[in-house]
Amino acid sequence: MNNNPKIFHSTNGGVTWTDFSEGLPDQAIYSLIYQRGSDDLLYVGTTFGVYYRKAGMSQWELFGRNLPACKTSFMFINYAKGKLRLGTSRGLFEIDLYELTPPKANITANRSEITLEDSVVQFADYSVADKDATYLWEFPGAIPSFSTEERPTVTYDLNFQNIFDVTLTVTDKRGTSTQTITNFFNFPATVESFSSEHSNENLAIYAIDGNDETFWHTEWFPNNPSHPHELVIDLGGLRNITGITYLPRQSGGENGWINGYEIYVSDDPNNWGDAVASGNWAESSDLKTVNFATSKVGRYYRLVAVSGFNQNTWAAVAEIKAITGVPKTQYPRVYDFDSQETTEQDGRAINAIDGNTETFWHSEWNGVTDQLPHWIVIDLGETKTITGLNYLSRPVNVIHNGITTIHVGNENGRISNYEIYISDDPNNWGNAIASGIWESTDEMKTANFPATSGRYYKLVALSEINGQKFTNAVEISIITE
Repeated sequence: MNNNPKIFHSTNGGVTWTDFSEGLPDQAIYSLIYQRGSDDLLYVGTTFGVYYRKAGMSQWELFGRNLPACKTSFMFINYAKGKLRLGTSRGLFEIDLYELTPPKANITANRSEITLEDSVVQFADYSVADKDATYLWEFPGAIPSFSTEERPTVTYDLNFQNIFDVTLTVTDKRGTSTQTITNFFNFPATVESFSSEHSNENLAIYAIDGNDETFWHTEWFPNNPSHPHELVIDLGGLRNITGITYLPRQSGGENGWINGYEIYVSDDPNNWGDAVASGNWAESSDLKTVNFATSKVGRYYRLVAVSGFNQNTWAAVAEIKAITGVPKTQYPRVYDFDSQETTEQDGRAINAIDGNTETFWHSEWNGVTDQLPHWIVIDLGETKTITGLNYLSRPVNVIHNGITTIHVGNENGRISNYEIYISDDPNNWGNAIASGIWESTDEMKTANFPATSGRYYKLVALSEINGQKFTNAVEISIITE
C-alpha cells in the first residue's frame, strides 16, 4: 500500500493539514468527490479503481469490483438515481452509491442580482434527493409567492421591498429537508445626490459604507460652502421609513458634527414636501436616533444639516441608516401566472393590472412558445362580490386626432375562448363562473355573470383569435357590487 502522502485533510479551514492517505494504493490520484448530505463520505479515483472513506473510518477501502485498470479522471454523483458515474480512459461506468442519504435541500438561481428593470429569476433545485422527490418553494415578495415546480421562474417587485428571502423544502421517501436563505437578493442603499464632498478623502459614499472610521465631509478647500448641506440616499425601492440613525465622525475632532437637522422622505428625489422630522442633536460623537412621529413610505430620504457647533460651516457623517419596514402589500396584485415574456419585450404579468394602457402582459414567445391554455390569477386582498370582468387586449389600430388610423400592432395573443373562476382559495377553483368567446376588436370586452364572492379571480385563455399559442392582456379588471 501507499507510503507516500496522496491526500491531506484539514479541520481548521486550511491552517494545518494531516496525511489522509492510509489505505490508498501507491498510484496516482485522478479525481475526488464528496457525497453531499452524507456523513463526510468521499470517493477517490485511482489507476487501480475507486476507493471510499467516511467519518469514523481509519483508512480508505476499495469500492466495487471489476473496474479495469484505467485512469479515472472524472466522477459525478447522480443523486436522483443514487449512482456514482465514472469517466475513465477506458469508457464510462456507473455503480450504486455506497449508501443513500436523507434529502438535503440546496437552492440555486441563474443570477445573484436583479434590478427594477429586470427582476425575473430562474431558480433551480440542486438538492440531494431521489427522482420522485417533491418540492415546495416559498418566495415572499415575488410572483408567484410559492411553487411546487423543480425549476420555477419568479418575478420580484422591487417597488415594495428590496430584501428577499427564499425557502425550499424537499421531500422524498427518506425524509424532508428545508433550506432558507435570508437576504438572497439584498440591495444596499446608494447615494442619490449630495451638496458637496471633500476631494477624494471624504466622499459621500463613506456615509453608507458600513465603516465607522470613514466619513463624508462637505468641501472645505478650495471652496468652503456654508450651511445648509444635504445628503440624499436611495433605498432602491419603496420602504416604510420610521426613522434614521446618524453617527458623527469618530476621529479628528468635531468639525462637521451636525446640530440643527431636517429629514425628508419621498418616492421622487425632486419633490420632497414637508420635513418628517427636525430638531437639534447633542454635541457628542454618540450615535443619534430619530424616530418619526408618523412613518412615511418612500424610496429616498434626505438629511439636511441646518447648522453645526462652534460656528463651523461644515457637515460630516460617519454612517447614516434608515430604520425601515416593508410597506403593506398593495392590492390588487398578481398572485400567479403560467407564462410571461421578459427576454425580447416587457411582457410581465404585472403589466395586466398596472393601470397603464401602454404596457401589456404577453405569454412567452422567444425561444420556447408556451402552450395554451394560459392563465393569470389576481389577489384582491379581501373577499369581494364580483359581477363581471373587463379585458382589454393589445390594440391593432389607434385613431390619431380623430381622423387618421395608425396601425400599431397585431392580433397575436388576443384571447378568443376564455373561462373565468372566482374563489377564496387560490388552490381550489371549482367550476368556471363564466366562459365564452371574445371577438377580435380593439375595444374593452366585458364578461358579466351572477354575483359571486371571492378574494381571487382567474382568467384562463383557452384559445387565441387566429389559432396561435399566445396570450396578451393590456388590462384586466373586475366589476364589483
